[in-house]
Amino acid sequence: MSQSSFRYTFRPGENIREEFLRLLALLSAQTSRLVPCPPQVLPESIHYARTLIKRTRSFLWFGRSVLGPVASIRLRRRLRNAAQFLAASRDRTAIQSTLKKLAQDTSSSRDREALALFAVILMEKPTKFGASVKSLHDPLLKAVQFLLRALEEMSQIAVASTLPWPDPSERLAKAFRVVRKVGKKAQHMGTDFQFHEWRKKAKRLLHQLELIHDPSDKRSLRTIKHVDRLQEKLGDYHDCVVVQDRLRKLFKMYPQTTRLIALLEKRKKHLGKKAQKLRTLFK
Repeated sequence: MSQSSFRYTFRPGENIREEFLRLLALLSAQTSRLVPCPPQVLPESIHYARTLIKRTRSFLWFGRSVLGPVASIRLRRRLRNAAQFLAASRDRTAIQSTLKKLAQDTSSSRDREALALFAVILMEKPTKFGASVKSLHDPLLKAVQFLLRALEEMSQIAVASTLPWPDPSERLAKAFRVVRKVGKKAQHMGTDFQFHEWRKKAKRLLHQLELIHDPSDKRSLRTIKHVDRLQEKLGDYHDCVVVQDRLRKLFKMYPQTTRLIALLEKRKKHLGKKAQKLRTLFK
């Protein structure tokens, strides 16, 4: 857990509206620094942009009652579009990382050779998996523009609104309830879709925990670290799904594809069990 995450925390005893606006301004400042972006740091900038989009989504969820249903829907769409510009880069990174982890976990030389083959294909023909690094500057710029517009609109509505602000503790309790409910569905149904929903809700819970984090409360920090581990396992699970999807669509005729899909399925089951074990610690 990075200490920089706690920059986005309400200061104790301060007005919620003012703190909300302060943190939106911080998000805007961090977003503006992403462009122009030198080529050597482009992958890191894209990753950070995705992080800022997710955090903005968590702020939107927190202040939904103040921002209103119509504006919330419009803002969610804008943030979804911002994330979509960076989806190709995200998938490419997920595929690289997952193939590397599979190679480390398997003892079969034949499987390692197959994984190495697909890793080479990924690097030599990146358009099959998403855009190459060099072509990602324009999508980053567009994502930044969409995110800045969303943050500006959120700030404007928050300034003008006379509606009461939500209690942070109540929103946190709601986030916990949603994660428990979705996690239970994932356990019973076991579908990739349910695990994907669980991952998104766990990430939102993590951001809500960070939002009201008390540095003097060790229990709070333990909970944050626990939820962070949960969403990390669920993120790895989703990466496996991404790779399986690409293999089925693009490399169905390769003899190694069936074996690799089976390896990914085995890894998903392992990660699913890890996630369910973590879920039981905060029922």
